[in-house]
Amino acid sequence: RPAKKKASESGQRLAALRQQAGLSQVRLARILDIPQRTLSFYERGRSRSQTLSQHARFAVQYSD
Repeated sequence: RPAKKKASESGQRLAALRQQAGLSQVRLARILDIPQRTLSFYERGRSRSQTLSQHARFAVQYSD
């Protein structure tokens, strides 16, 4: 299904960081202990959370 609006800059950065780390949405969601659907919403700009973005950067940087 096509996106109705462009992803936010923070959502794009979150997705890029996740991809750079070689993590799937499912894996990062497990690391962050959130549903994958929630992570997808953040990446697509359908929901915002500065705290999630900060946690995700940390998790991507220090994950196995």
